[in-house]
Amino acid sequence: MRILMADQDAALTERLKSNLVQHNHSTEIAANAAESLMRLKDFLPDVLVIEGTLPPDGCENVLSSMWEDPSLSHIPAVILLAATETTFDGLRNRNAVAWLQKPFEFDDLLQKVQAAAQSGAVPVSDENPRIET
Repeated sequence: MRILMADQDAALTERLKSNLVQHNHSTEIAANAAESLMRLKDFLPDVLVIEGTLPPDGCENVLSSMWEDPSLSHIPAVILLAATETTFDGLRNRNAVAWLQKPFEFDDLLQKVQAAAQSGAVPVSDENPRIET
């Protein structure tokens, strides 16, 4: 599976990348929103794992750009949050299919990523409540 990790914490992303590679996942890293969009288009991952507060203005612009781009709109996203689920509510109508609150266990991330890859990115509504917590 191809995974793009977008988080400003370089130590965290390198550690996660190492673990994902050990599980036979091809992994790229982005440190901000602009780099995330560039790598999304070049790498075309199966899943995006993105920090909710990714600079400069959170992950909302990345998710909106993905949703509006037919070549990216199918890519599901797992959001990493340092807050509560209420922060996640505004992202439910985009590619966000799951979230994890920091700090988290690697096995929990791996489970969310695998589930996201299987589910794909579909807008979530009351009729389609696919969000996993």
